[in-house]
Amino acid sequence: MPIIPKAPGDTRVLVTGVNGYIAIWVVHYLLEQGYFVRGTVRSEAKATPIREHFKEYHESGKFEVVVIPDSTQEGAYDTFVQDLDAIIHTASPVHDEAGEPSEIINPSVQATLSILKSALAHGPNIKRVIYTSSTGAIRRSAVVEESVPITKVYTEKDWNWESVELIKKLGKDANHADKYQSSKVYAEQAAWDFVKAHEAEIGWDLCVLNLGFTMGPFLQDWKDPASFNWTSKFFYDLVFDHTPKSKDLLEASHSSVDVRDVAIAHVLAIQKPEAGNERILLVGAFIVTHDWIEEANRLKPDFKFSKLSIVPPYPGIRKNYSAFYDNTKARQILGINFRGTEDMTRGLLEDYMRKGW
Repeated sequence: MPIIPKAPGDTRVLVTGVNGYIAIWVVHYLLEQGYFVRGTVRSEAKATPIREHFKEYHESGKFEVVVIPDSTQEGAYDTFVQDLDAIIHTASPVHDEAGEPSEIINPSVQATLSILKSALAHGPNIKRVIYTSSTGAIRRSAVVEESVPITKVYTEKDWNWESVELIKKLGKDANHADKYQSSKVYAEQAAWDFVKAHEAEIGWDLCVLNLGFTMGPFLQDWKDPASFNWTSKFFYDLVFDHTPKSKDLLEASHSSVDVRDVAIAHVLAIQKPEAGNERILLVGAFIVTHDWIEEANRLKPDFKFSKLSIVPPYPGIRKNYSAFYDNTKARQILGINFRGTEDMTRGLLEDYMRKGW
């Protein structure tokens, strides 16, 4: 893990969607390094547990939570950006059952533009906006590809126009993954277009972080697996649910990254001048789904679960990786030394054991 410098002076950062799986880790590291953090949530009910989690910092005045019920509304952030030095925009509207692609694309774009417009008009001291994007904006997920392409190394220059074209063609009948990934393309494009259109006016620059499949331990006080975010639930069901899994799922390849590395990268992206106006891939490992099962079984002797039983490895799984990602920028600009699959898996298993599951 790279050494994160302390916050320079009284540096104030806004983190959107602060109750999210990634955002809460971002806040954790920001507060540890002395930053003042203002977090946003959609309701007071979501604010209470986050204030309690960071109680010490909340009581000392280093952390506050504000409620923004609808982040897609223009002006929603106006009041909250006026005294900031940086913004980390992790929040993204999620529609698990989106029909028309516009149901997920439009809110994603509108929420992105809302905060950028507020930063432009009402954030005179802001120096950098960090936008959390995805590898889904770079390539179509192997989970939904009809044919696995020749192995390719993807870089920050690539864009997932394949999903965009498919949702244009298929509309509401498109795969949900393509709808989601298209929303990542459209929202990130909107951010870059906004910066280009207003380059003569803005006093800040943009850094986009494109995350792989983000996995690892959690900070939320989740009572049971039903409360998990999507990726944690995916891992839990994969490793502990003994219902047979399809071979296609187990052989699907992923670009994975530890949530702690993702959070640290967000903090370093504030601090590194050379991160400005860069698109940076955050991918730490290349795996197939079955690798998590194998890793959990390898680590099994280190853990004693009261209620859980790890799924045994499946025989005959092919490990053909359909894509790799060049993480040179992340290593050189941010100084990230990525954790591997073992650290990600161990972190989650430790959480489950700590919960008494």
